[in-house]
Amino acid sequence: MSLSSSGYDGAPRRDKRGYGGRPLRPGRIGQPSSDPEEADRRSGVEKQLGIISLFEQIISIAPLTWLGVLSAMSCGAIIGIERQMLGKPVGIRTGMLVCLSTYIFISISNAVASGTTDPSRVIGQIITGVGFLGAGVMMSRDGIVVGVTSAAAIWILAAIGVTIASQYYLTGIKLSLLAVIALVGVDMVENTFVAMQKGVHARLRLKRRK
Repeated sequence: MSLSSSGYDGAPRRDKRGYGGRPLRPGRIGQPSSDPEEADRRSGVEKQLGIISLFEQIISIAPLTWLGVLSAMSCGAIIGIERQMLGKPVGIRTGMLVCLSTYIFISISNAVASGTTDPSRVIGQIITGVGFLGAGVMMSRDGIVVGVTSAAAIWILAAIGVTIASQYYLTGIKLSLLAVIALVGVDMVENTFVAMQKGVHARLRLKRRK
C-alpha cells in the first residue's frame, strides 16, 4: 500500500475515492443515498407521521381531557336521571351541563394559573354562580317552598365537577352514586313511615297525590 493511501501508522487514509482507494457506495457516509425505494419509504413514513399528528390535533381538547369530560357528563347524568324520573326541573341535560361546565372552569383556571394568580378563587366564583342558579329553581306555592331538593342537586353537581377537575375521577362517580342513594332512599323512607310525613312534607305529599 502506497503512502498516498495509508497514514504513517499503516491505517488506510480516506481520499475522494474512499478508504484505501475503494469507491464509496450509495447510502454510506460521504455520499447520499440515491435508492428510489428508500426515498419512497421515507416519504411514506413522513406522510403517516403527518396524518397521525393531524389526527391528534383534531381529537385533542387540551387542557381538558376526555376522561375528565366523560366523567363529568356521566356524574351529571347519574343524578339527572333520578330528578327527571320524578319530573323535577333538574333533569339529565341540566345535570350534565352543570357538572361539565364546572369541570371546564376549574380546568381552564388551573391551566392558565401562574405564580401571581390563585386558581382556587374560581371555586368561590362558581359557588356564587351556582347559588343564583339554585335560587332560580326554588319557588313558593301555596305557602310551600318547592324546588329546594333540586337546588341542592345543582349544588352537589357543581361540587362533583370541582372534584373531577381536581383529577379525582373515581371519587366524583362515588359521590354521584351517594347523592342518588340519598335522594331515592329518603324518598322511600318518607313513603314508608308515617312519622316522616309531617308538617310541610305532609302537605307536599298531598299536593303530589292531587
